[in-house]
Amino acid sequence: MFGVAGSWVGFLLNVLCLIASFYVALFPVGGPDLNAEGFFKSYLAGPIVILFFVGHKIYSRTLKFGVHLSSVDVDAGRRELNLGEEMKAERAAYRAMPFWKKVWNFWF
Repeated sequence: MFGVAGSWVGFLLNVLCLIASFYVALFPVGGPDLNAEGFFKSYLAGPIVILFFVGHKIYSRTLKFGVHLSSVDVDAGRRELNLGEEMKAERAAYRAMPFWKKVWNFWF
């Protein structure tokens, strides 16, 4: 439903969570109790994400990180559209609707 934009938003939110987790591990909330053990306990999210990513790549046996643009087919399944005709049909269907349905569609 959200397509490529939703994937990017999800990716950016995950990166933001990792950055926030790193910041909290680097500067703990309780005070300046800085030691390596506390840092690695707090920032366990980073290695887990990397481990899951590498595990997924090994399990699915796909070592490449994308799709070659030459293998993408953007024309298959495309419908020929006559936008003028479709707009006329939509407007005619809208004019044929009862008043209460027009109000309902306006608000919802």
